[in-house]
Amino acid sequence: MVTRLAPNWPEGWVNIGRTRLLEGDRRESREVFERALGLYDHQATPMTPFQRARTLLGLGATQRRAMQRRAARGTLEQAI
Repeated sequence: MVTRLAPNWPEGWVNIGRTRLLEGDRRESREVFERALGLYDHQATPMTPFQRARTLLGLGATQRRAMQRRAARGTLEQAI
């Protein structure tokens, strides 16, 4: 698993979050997306704004599927 080889690589966590969301595990998906967002804060690169926005879209989708509409709206607004 990529998170064992590179635990501080946010994109590895984002991929896990997307997979968990597709599997229907909203709790795990939310936790993993939030972890990835925290890693972006510590490792800025030129692509960070794009990757962070994509991660926020995943988190917003997770929140929306969990019927957390208000939280999802705030998260999705941050993405744009």
